[in-house]
Amino acid sequence: MNIQRRFRYFVIPIAILSILLTFVSVRSVISNIVRDWTSDAIHHEANFMFDKSIAPIEREIALAKTIVSDPLISDWAQNPDNPQKQRAALDFLNQKKSLFQSKSYFVALKANLHYYHNNAIDEFTFSEHRYTLVTSNSDDAWFFSLINNIGEQNLNVDRDRGLNIVQLWINLPIRVDGETIGLIGTGFELNNFISNKITSFDDNYSVVMIDSSGAIQLDNDQDNITFGSAGKLDNDKRKIFKSLNQKGENNLRLALKTAMEQPSVMPVIEVFRYGVREFVGVSYIPLIDWYQLIFVDINKALPESDFTSIYLIIFATPLLVILVLSYGLRRYVINPVKQLQRSTDDFAYERKIVRYQKARTREFRELENAFLSMANQIQSHERTLKDKITQRTQDLIQAEKLSSLGSIAAGVAHEINNPLGFMRSNLEIIEDYVKELEPTVRALPASENGHDSGQLNYIIDDLSDALTDSIKGCERISHIVNGLRQYSLQEKGLIESISLNHIATMAIEVCLQEMQQNTNFSYTFDEPMPLFDIDPKALTNILVSMLKNAAEAVASSDKKDVVLSTFANNKTIGVIIEDTGIGITEDNIPKLFTPFYTTKPIGKGLGLNLAVAMATVKSFDGSIEVQSQHGTGTQFKISFPRQ
Repeated sequence: MNIQRRFRYFVIPIAILSILLTFVSVRSVISNIVRDWTSDAIHHEANFMFDKSIAPIEREIALAKTIVSDPLISDWAQNPDNPQKQRAALDFLNQKKSLFQSKSYFVALKANLHYYHNNAIDEFTFSEHRYTLVTSNSDDAWFFSLINNIGEQNLNVDRDRGLNIVQLWINLPIRVDGETIGLIGTGFELNNFISNKITSFDDNYSVVMIDSSGAIQLDNDQDNITFGSAGKLDNDKRKIFKSLNQKGENNLRLALKTAMEQPSVMPVIEVFRYGVREFVGVSYIPLIDWYQLIFVDINKALPESDFTSIYLIIFATPLLVILVLSYGLRRYVINPVKQLQRSTDDFAYERKIVRYQKARTREFRELENAFLSMANQIQSHERTLKDKITQRTQDLIQAEKLSSLGSIAAGVAHEINNPLGFMRSNLEIIEDYVKELEPTVRALPASENGHDSGQLNYIIDDLSDALTDSIKGCERISHIVNGLRQYSLQEKGLIESISLNHIATMAIEVCLQEMQQNTNFSYTFDEPMPLFDIDPKALTNILVSMLKNAAEAVASSDKKDVVLSTFANNKTIGVIIEDTGIGITEDNIPKLFTPFYTTKPIGKGLGLNLAVAMATVKSFDGSIEVQSQHGTGTQFKISFPRQ
């Protein structure tokens, strides 16, 4: 069996297995990254939506509780037919209603079943009694359901039959000696509340509010809302579970239970809603006994097509390695041997006899026989052979330059490669094969056909070096992946209340010697500097990284000034790092904080430091601003809100 065929039999199956295993591994890593990113995104969106939608409801409830506790309300509710008490209570409500967001209120009394209401324009002043509740009217079922079952408060989405408006109603009980004798509250106009309070700015997110039974209370699609759920039977409610498959329903019920038992925890689960794969974060709101569900369509937010280039690299890299190795083996071993064999046949009986160790492969055994047959003719053709060797050496050097283009092409994609541990193992196996061939190659004789044993030894050495470089490349790829995981799974360290000047001092101490040797470094601190809560280690690392970047930027500049300064005003505190380096072009400034973008040469940087810095600073409500002019210098300004 010849070398080329043996090479294919061994390397191709291993490469295929490596591709499959690497694909499975990378897909698992990407899946984890997507899940972690989605979970973080949902948590941020949940906090935002809580402040946007739940906080106004809490305010209205607190205000309504203050009003319902006034003696005027309870006196009137106990004596609803007393005109003086009725007028006093209604005047009080007309005065206080401006505090509500809708500037309106309603009162429903158990004793006379009267329903009272006034709006923002005082349309019903002195005629607040709008209609009388009727037990047989389904539109009034909410009142008769709540009057004997309401807790501290209740929220209900319904159409008022007398007012002909659809609102999110906040209902509070009027109680005397533990008995509920009426309901009082206010409401939000439903369309405005949905568009202003629960609609996300990002189309990839959708927010749904449900009650403890799973009935949908708020949704962008009002056709899904269970209007008047307080007065409806369980089977008549539009529940969120109907949009899920059985597995999704089971997972969501478990998440609802977890969120209710641990309100500070927000479970994030994967479901199929209306047949679409989504992640959903579940938050329990004890005050109103509702759940906030935030859905993310992962196919829109982070489509798998974004990772196409990674998958292509996974498949292309092993194939490229096989092609390069196959080409090198054919060019530097198989073809020269055959050419040398043909040349030795042409010059038989003209060189001296040289006996070599018996070769292991068919090609080298044929080469040995050819050399033995022409050995007695070697001296008469020595000069011709040297000339050919010189010419062939020049050809090989030129071919070497051309073949290195493949390595350059691989370097272009180094920043987006993924874990290739299996490939490294395979390269080490190939390296062992080369070592097995090395004694045979080094034992070959010199000839006039274009190669001597020294040239073949050079080829073996060069091939070994190439394999070593490839293994080191795998280690670099592993380092890149570690950087990617560090960016996705950023976690805050120990938070301390500390002065920004102290953090800047620690950063200067780390790199002061390097800065003094290579730059004209100076710094100024604004005093007094207030304390603020931050992760000192993370911010110190950011400043050290930026100072080193500044030092590198001025290395090739005539002016080598690097200046660090801190500042504090009424609203913000921060630090500014300026340099007189080569600057950054306007087109490249927006790319600075993109992961894996770097202006440094290949192998000198991953392009993650500024991306991590931006994410860390933003996690503390800070910002990073960049001002630069190509050829004159750059300024980085890190700002935090003053605490």
